[in-house]
Amino acid sequence: MIKDAQLVLSSDQAITTTNGVSTNVIDLGATGRDYGTGYPVFVYVVVKSVLDSATGGATFAAQLQESDAESSGFAVVATAGPIAHESLPAGTVLKIRIPDSNLRYLRINYVVSATMTTGTVDAFVGIER
Repeated sequence: MIKDAQLVLSSDQAITTTNGVSTNVIDLGATGRDYGTGYPVFVYVVVKSVLDSATGGATFAAQLQESDAESSGFAVVATAGPIAHESLPAGTVLKIRIPDSNLRYLRINYVVSATMTTGTVDAFVGIER
């Protein structure tokens, strides 16, 4: 898969606290959001290093959020998870389909049910052919 640097939301981002947003926000532009015509477009969240927690049964979820403003007013439009951290070894890929119609800005909100002691993720936009 080819990754475009403009479509990377997280790169080796540490997942430790209860909630955290992706390092980057994607701006789809004010008009003309005709992307991925004919193909579904996804956010891929890749577990780079094992998500681990001292709390048994801790879970991880990735929420796709959208907003009309770059730094506020984000709302969840799709989610992958929650998934028990024991089921997310390094290399696990979660896919979140981006709706065909959305607002200008996209980001990921990472939600864990308990503090993680280790773990990093990548997240980026791509198409599936």
